[in-house]
Amino acid sequence: MYAVDDEITPVYPEREKKVPFDDRLDRQLRIHGWDQAALDGAKIGVVGDNDLLASLYIMSASALGINNISAIAPVLDETLIDTAKRVNPRFNLMYLEGFYTHPAMDDAFNGCNLIVDLSHYGLANKLLLEKGYRENVPIVRGYCYEKDDQQGFKVFTYRKGREWQELEHIVSPNNLPNGHFDDGVFDIIVSGIVLEETKSILMNQKVSESIISYERSKLGSLEKDQRILVTGSGALGVFVGLGLAYSGFLDGTFLDPDVAETTNLNRQVLFYDAVGDSKAETLARRLSRFFNINAKAQIGYFKDADSYTDGNPDFPDERAGSNDSDEDNYIEGDGWDNFFRLRFKYLLPIGHGKDTIINTYVIDRGLLKSGATGGTSWNPLISGRTYFELLPFYRWQEIKGDDEDIDVKTNGLEFSLFRDNRDFVPNPSKGSALRVDVTRDFGWLNSSDSWTVVQTEFDKYFALGPSETFRQRVIAFDFWTAYSPTWEVEGVRDGQEIISNRPPAYAGATLGGIWRMRAFPSQRFSDKASIYYALEYRMIPKWNPFNNWPWLQKYIGIEWLQFVPFVEVGRVAPGWNVKDLHSGMKWDAGLGLRLWAKGLVARIDVAGSDEGFGVAMMVSQPFQF
Repeated sequence: MYAVDDEITPVYPEREKKVPFDDRLDRQLRIHGWDQAALDGAKIGVVGDNDLLASLYIMSASALGINNISAIAPVLDETLIDTAKRVNPRFNLMYLEGFYTHPAMDDAFNGCNLIVDLSHYGLANKLLLEKGYRENVPIVRGYCYEKDDQQGFKVFTYRKGREWQELEHIVSPNNLPNGHFDDGVFDIIVSGIVLEETKSILMNQKVSESIISYERSKLGSLEKDQRILVTGSGALGVFVGLGLAYSGFLDGTFLDPDVAETTNLNRQVLFYDAVGDSKAETLARRLSRFFNINAKAQIGYFKDADSYTDGNPDFPDERAGSNDSDEDNYIEGDGWDNFFRLRFKYLLPIGHGKDTIINTYVIDRGLLKSGATGGTSWNPLISGRTYFELLPFYRWQEIKGDDEDIDVKTNGLEFSLFRDNRDFVPNPSKGSALRVDVTRDFGWLNSSDSWTVVQTEFDKYFALGPSETFRQRVIAFDFWTAYSPTWEVEGVRDGQEIISNRPPAYAGATLGGIWRMRAFPSQRFSDKASIYYALEYRMIPKWNPFNNWPWLQKYIGIEWLQFVPFVEVGRVAPGWNVKDLHSGMKWDAGLGLRLWAKGLVARIDVAGSDEGFGVAMMVSQPFQF
């Protein structure tokens, strides 16, 4: 609890109208029309209740650069108020412990530009609306409520002249302080909306014209021991983490490769003393300490990675990744790999997509019984599903090696036409699939270079039927080729080719890794063009050893095992030429173990080649990933 002086009217020193530059606020200062001086010189009054709402608002307002707040509330959360003071060294809070129940307490709000009402008792609501009308002071009202089987929140900004009948809907039915519904997630949302209204008033911008409200059915009991993964630990991730903690969830993992920067602190409030530290680790550590929960962090940082990129001084006259390059021609280092992909799909109203958008498969112990989505005809008007796809992407890969550093940023769009004529997409037994794909980085934003890649993949499945030993036997064939028309060799310097408009290895005509040429390291081969063939014999035996342990099957639900011998051949080349691409091809062979568990295919593939062995572990079958 915070001590309260008998004298509740603070005396503020005169402040210069010009706001000193503060790195914390750099990003918001760049927003067109932003008036930081209005925030810096403002004084805000806050009326709270015995919940988190007032504390969340005060913390967020402090981070935004509002320096002077006078609050009346029965309690403030010490952790959130301490964060407010740490994130903004200029922050000044005058706090009176108690309920706002009489106009005699108005001295606390002398000189306030506006008052924020976050209480749940009608007496305070009416007193503040009357004060707003009498003194022409804006009142921003926000609160959570529960009525019958509904829960929700409301936010409204009152200014003189807004004496509408709807005002009765923002006055609490209980006239005096009493127990009330509260929800930590609602509190976070309401505090953010109220702060947005506050900013708009101070900067003479437009506020909401009506009551902002949200309502839902009352939630049932939650299983709070579930493990939850939060991707991103920045501005949204911080408040999602707080919301999970306030909701009682005890086990969370936070994933973010980024580190905290000074300019993050106006939004990412829990990083007040962690500039330069991992966001995910800091957030997990803070939540664990504040709430005694099991919060963990994972970051996209890797150590001792091999990148088949030019720069190894032992191979000055050889381009790394070419078909005949040495297997030791790579650079090694530590770094980051951040990526984002979002796929939009439009299903054409033909074939199996004519009448059904979301298909229902009927399966028997993991094998398709009915509901096939393809494999009955080559005609796309009759069989299969055909999609137009659009995939925006962003990726930033950075490796710091002993001899060479790599810093590649790429963003753009991928366009695809995908004809999926497979009977059962997760584990096909007949039919085929064809994808034609054009990927373009336009060189926009912070992209390292512009480039284009054209790819085609075709896979075909032949059902051999069951046998005495096997429930299912399938031959699976895959063909893939890629070409970069923008790739251009401009010359040679110090024995190395100078290449422009070249796609990164992870996006171009590349072989090696968990999807293609599995015995080789990831992105082992890359060039202007590539070709690839694979053949698999997939066998599901009638024997399932997990059925002998029903207590275990109840949790893992493995309905079949699949044994898969396979062989792969492929090549990269400096141009798309049939003869060149089919000479000097690389090969590997291996054995895979796959299983169907809870509706997913999990696989472990082990393969060998003349360069060694590789192990690939992944979810889903390897073709048309």
